[in-house]
Amino acid sequence: MVPERDFGFLVPVAVCERRAGKLTPVGVAVYMPYLWVDLGAALLGGREVLGFPKGQATLGFPTAPTGAVELRVDTWMPPAAGRSGAWREERLIDARLDGSARSRVRSLADALRSGFDPAWLASRGVDLAGQLRLLRALTLTLRTGGLRMVFLKQYRDAAACDRACYQAIVEAPCTRAGAPRVAAQLPGALRLRILRRSGLLGELGLRAEGGDPERARVPALATFYTELDFTIGAADVVWAA
Repeated sequence: MVPERDFGFLVPVAVCERRAGKLTPVGVAVYMPYLWVDLGAALLGGREVLGFPKGQATLGFPTAPTGAVELRVDTWMPPAAGRSGAWREERLIDARLDGSARSRVRSLADALRSGFDPAWLASRGVDLAGQLRLLRALTLTLRTGGLRMVFLKQYRDAAACDRACYQAIVEAPCTRAGAPRVAAQLPGALRLRILRRSGLLGELGLRAEGGDPERARVPALATFYTELDFTIGAADVVWAA
């Protein structure tokens, strides 16, 4: 069996119900808007079965956090807007550990508190009771390692390339198998560089630093390394068109 390697982004999602005109959190889930793999079979299987947004790339990253950490995603990109030319393989993302810098948080609990914004939640209609429920759900997820993954599964229409002939929202339970074998915060701070014209910054809502017109620098709030096993259970189609 050939091992598959992945590089992607996970976006936490608050699962809410509207009760008496208020948004009431009932749990948390994660959505993966981008995922790159280096194995063709994994790319096709993930798209067909669940709707993973997988793309083909050449990936480079270490197998353990010993010394320097460098993650790389090289993939085929079209020419810049308004320019002619052929597609070419470019460095889409790289992430390096800066040992001379210090992380802004010291633990997963600190990271959770730093990313929890009561004012923003209140502006979206989540009251104090709902915020407390959401915080308990996040804490439970960290402790048990169980949550749901949400996928947007869609197939492009052969007659209209800017439209989908099938779309579905798919949910699947994701469960951690046992305790993590390794879970540690890395020394230093992780710094990402993302190709600006890829559109990833805007799509993910990331704030960039630096004035490089080609590659944006994005600092990480915290950097953790973990090794664990998990399973994805049978998926449910909750909406389709």
